[in-house]
Amino acid sequence: MNINEERVSGKHLGLDTSRLFVQYLSDKTSRVIKKIQIVPDETMVQPEIRAIMAHEGRGIVTLQDELSGINEVLLSKSATRLMFNESFQYIYRTDQTSHVREDLKVASIVLLFMTPVDTHALKILWNCLRVDKEDVMEVFVIVAALLTCNYERTNKSSCLWELFKKLYVLILSSSWIVEPPECKSYEKLTRIPNLQGWLDRVSNFEICQFGCSTCLRSVLVHPRNYYACNLLRFLLSTCEDSGLKLHLIIQIIDFHNGEYDDYSLWMVVLDVCLDAKYRQMEYYREQRKMIDGRETTLPSLDVLRIYLKIKNCYTTSYGRFLTMLKLHYEFGLGLELETNLKNRVYSFEKAHGVVDIRKIEGPVNISSDALLKEEYEKALNIKRALCECQKNRKKHS
Repeated sequence: MNINEERVSGKHLGLDTSRLFVQYLSDKTSRVIKKIQIVPDETMVQPEIRAIMAHEGRGIVTLQDELSGINEVLLSKSATRLMFNESFQYIYRTDQTSHVREDLKVASIVLLFMTPVDTHALKILWNCLRVDKEDVMEVFVIVAALLTCNYERTNKSSCLWELFKKLYVLILSSSWIVEPPECKSYEKLTRIPNLQGWLDRVSNFEICQFGCSTCLRSVLVHPRNYYACNLLRFLLSTCEDSGLKLHLIIQIIDFHNGEYDDYSLWMVVLDVCLDAKYRQMEYYREQRKMIDGRETTLPSLDVLRIYLKIKNCYTTSYGRFLTMLKLHYEFGLGLELETNLKNRVYSFEKAHGVVDIRKIEGPVNISSDALLKEEYEKALNIKRALCECQKNRKKHS
């Protein structure tokens, strides 16, 4: 019987496909980083996928990418529809006295995946949670997978981001978290463990790293994700280890060294640096206090090292130049920075005409010259950043 044949009006479907989906996400032997992708039904009939499907079935396939260490879960669109119907029927159409905790957990996870604003499903999932290591860690990993999937409604769900934050604080506040050894190696945090490894032993450093990487992977799928960047601010402003905090900020900067660049992430870096001077992120520390009842200490931050890391970053985006300039003005870093940037713009304008920050098009026809186009965009971004900083300085003078 195929998926479409099972979706018969009025017929109780069970939770077979939904259980399989949650089983793949919570598999203790696979890596904790999951990548959920909803794909067209046609994709699932490709020979290499069909070979796996014959073994696994039900429109869901799991693949381990050994190079990246990420466990991929592919779902056909028809499988997602069936999962939704199964879970909706179980929660809303069956006798509540027959509900089983594990099945309620499965059904609520699926509903939050497909309809992330379902607050009733969110309450059910929270009430199903036992405050034990295995249950909390399992749901933590599953929610991270939902937040980094290619389904925009789930990726940008305020309900799921809030749940992830609560689970994050709950884990860090628990008795099963171990402190890292005296000789701290932040490089080891890049290794991706499996869930069983975390159940055996997990440090607060690893949980912080996982939280940060979840936000970055979410932004990678859906750029300028407000909720992901907001959680990043929460994670970094409540991180009490100066070395770990610096390591995580550098990871965000390194995120921009490829082809990818995100203005919102640059603003996260800037805000965290300014917080070290002005304590302007107390709001996030108060949020954490409301969850676990403890005060958060604000460690020192090596802003100079952050500035130098940004300076050596390859990207020539507006966000990078604006962050550099604001750190320059606020902390007195890079004494010749403003002069050097102004000279770059002046040299370009002398050769090619005035750069107008109100216009996207260049002063000359640059569409046929890739190198000239790159130089123009760099000059435009520098000039925009200089003008923005100058405007703010006048406002506060």
